[in-house]
Amino acid sequence: MSCPPRWCALVPLFDNGDTVAAVVARLADLLPHVVVVDDGSRDGGPDTLPQGPQVTLVRHNRNRGKGAAIRTGIRAARTLGYTHVVQVDADAQHDLDDVPRFLATSNRHPDAVLAGERIWDENAPPSSRFGHRFGMFWYRLETGGHPLGDTQCGFRVYPTDLLDRVPAFSNRMAFDVEILVRSVLAGIPVLGVPTRVRYGAPGTHRSHFRPFGDNLRMSLLHARLTVRRWLTGLPGIRRLLDACDRRRATRRARQTEA
Repeated sequence: MSCPPRWCALVPLFDNGDTVAAVVARLADLLPHVVVVDDGSRDGGPDTLPQGPQVTLVRHNRNRGKGAAIRTGIRAARTLGYTHVVQVDADAQHDLDDVPRFLATSNRHPDAVLAGERIWDENAPPSSRFGHRFGMFWYRLETGGHPLGDTQCGFRVYPTDLLDRVPAFSNRMAFDVEILVRSVLAGIPVLGVPTRVRYGAPGTHRSHFRPFGDNLRMSLLHARLTVRRWLTGLPGIRRLLDACDRRRATRRARQTEA
């Protein structure tokens, strides 16, 4: 990347109306622009956002999932002229004082995807810790042991041209893992940045993770990615798989435009 990075914030939003305004206001102190993608919220959260030219709100007319919201936000940021997005969840769990460290790392490695590696507090729910261990097992298997410490943290930096280079098809929570695995397999640097996370008192943590549906989609994704890694060692197979991905990405882009 020849030009200096230009970062903006990206906040995927779904029913976090009690926290999103404070998250966006703090991000606006740290970055020149904040793109919020409302993924069909029903609690009035978008109406609480700070007003002004520094905040762009993009709406999905129905809930399409976190992955779809991130793709929409990356495209919007690129249209606005930004080379990178700093993705932050809307639930106020991330320590935004860590944003400058993400920016400094991104400035040194502008082609890299940066993934937050959570520093757990004492209130981290057991389900999150189990999901972390489960996800890391599959990530290491699918990437041949790539040295990353967390695949599910929602604090990240993505180059805005990433989706041109890496096809990722998951619309919901599985996107977080898929984009990392596919980036590694495509030879794009994926680097971890330690970051603090606050879960609040036990019993107060609210998650949009859907145990049955999201676990099923995650399992199917891991099966596909694992088989893909095994198949790419066969002569000519990787070229065929890449061609299939390009065709699938083209179809999805046409459906999105329609």
